[in-house]
Amino acid sequence: MDVRTLYRQTAENLCWRKQHAPTVVCAYHCNVDMVHQLNLDLFAEACADGDLGEDDAPPPAVMETPEDVLHAVRWCFLRGAGGEWQLSSQNLQDWVEERFPGYDSLGGTSAIAANHLAALGFAPVLHTPTRGRRLMELLDTGIRFADSLKLVSPAEYVDAQQRDPVHVIIQFEQGELLKVPGKQPVSCPKSNRVIFSYDRSAAFLPIDPGFRSWLKHAGDPPAGGIWCGYNLLSPEVLKYRIPEIEADIANVSGAGGVHHFEASDARNRQVRQAMYQQMLHSRPSIGMNEEEFALLLDWFGIDAPQGVQAGEYMKALRELAGKMDADTVILHTGLVAIGVSRVLGPEQLSRVLAAGVLTASVRARTGGFVTERELRTAAELPAEHLWEFERHREQDYSAASVPTLDFGKVRCSIGLGDSFTAGLTAEYIRLAEENRTLR
Repeated sequence: MDVRTLYRQTAENLCWRKQHAPTVVCAYHCNVDMVHQLNLDLFAEACADGDLGEDDAPPPAVMETPEDVLHAVRWCFLRGAGGEWQLSSQNLQDWVEERFPGYDSLGGTSAIAANHLAALGFAPVLHTPTRGRRLMELLDTGIRFADSLKLVSPAEYVDAQQRDPVHVIIQFEQGELLKVPGKQPVSCPKSNRVIFSYDRSAAFLPIDPGFRSWLKHAGDPPAGGIWCGYNLLSPEVLKYRIPEIEADIANVSGAGGVHHFEASDARNRQVRQAMYQQMLHSRPSIGMNEEEFALLLDWFGIDAPQGVQAGEYMKALRELAGKMDADTVILHTGLVAIGVSRVLGPEQLSRVLAAGVLTASVRARTGGFVTERELRTAAELPAEHLWEFERHREQDYSAASVPTLDFGKVRCSIGLGDSFTAGLTAEYIRLAEENRTLR
């Protein structure tokens, strides 16, 4: 099978006609992304009011002042690097939103994945600790809320007293020239973005009581679950929050189904250690991007692969899967999706990877969520040429690499990894249904 046939067949799989809508748990991260394309004049004007400090000094771990925020943006702009920081107060969040206005987009792996899954005919049950108006307006009508499980409009769930968790995303483009009073003009070496939030729902992760009750008493076991967001827990609540989340996961995964866990970059070392040792140990499926992959390799003392040789990446992923006692580990990047698995065969693993790439490609091309037409269109796009389509079985693990699709100009760069997660989860569940039918 060549890569074109793989993508065509996988697109048809994602359009799989379901006799019923399989239920998928989507927890725990859901927010509004307010996206601002960096206005260089606005930024220079804001910088005139304060001292940004030395360009070589890294930003503080928590943003305390407007000067901290401006320093962090300039620090990333100089390097073409991305970053994410917690803001220390709601007042500072208000300042950032006012100073760098943008458009609203759905944020959080759970929310974006739920919208894709609803479009694919699943019944996603979304954990929403807050139900502000901006967030509810961005959700699809196919979303189920745990205390209802009815197919309802999210607008009916607006709580006027609740404030939306908002992540301000400031994007900047390669080649832009930034002029700041008292500093030399600098050109951005690489397009990237920084994220700022005063996110109480992320820092403390309050659990919706209706959601927790549903997890314990759901009549029909869910077909699967997507679990994420625990990386944003504050160190102060780790001791009691992680066991509670573990109990939630046990209530669902004990009933069977397909469960995928997203690794996420945790800036705090204490949080990262707990995430790697507790949240991401002995899991059926773990996904990560390049940054998270590098952090995990460093944490476990595994040599990083060099160049674009799929075999080197597969070797590192196999070692990582062994250290984490994971059944399947998947790396998704802008050019390739690579995975290793001790439970999926090489062909099944390659289909899971291709499903993730197709869904992310639709998101990048359209800025929206999947449709059958867009999936079939994406399947005809040319594959990136730097990586080869490979799949094989070696010892106890299958391995596969699938080049991503060249979708031209990116219309939306927000939620591409989250979209990948939705696609691979949909294919996981289809494979599970197929295996049950064959048995």
